[in-house]
Amino acid sequence: MKLTDMTIEEMCTTTEKQSFDRKSAKIEVTAIATPMIAFANADGGLLAVGIEDNGEITGIDDYTKNINEILRAGYDFCQPSIFIEKETIDCIDKNGNANHILLIKVPQSADMHVNHRDEAFLCVGDRSKN
Repeated sequence: MKLTDMTIEEMCTTTEKQSFDRKSAKIEVTAIATPMIAFANADGGLLAVGIEDNGEITGIDDYTKNINEILRAGYDFCQPSIFIEKETIDCIDKNGNANHILLIKVPQSADMHVNHRDEAFLCVGDRSKN
């Protein structure tokens, strides 16, 4: 399965936009629900987890517990649940070590999604607006 035609370099350098966002693997699991909801409520989108906002690759290998929680965020923190596609790709992190990036594809949804606080978000440009 291949979720994107973007190269890792493009994921690191592309400006975040309405259909693409980078997130650190250290992100709070409740916070990852916001872009998931915003993508689902708009045209869908791709999250690259393991790339910092500044484009630096930190990877996901040192954050296994958090990554498992991130993968459940669409079920645990989104109402109704958001069903995602996921793919792990090989990369070299900022320290020169073999690592991985998690790609999460969020499809556009016919439903209006909210978080556990009943807040709805919509992706507008590179922002998740409520």
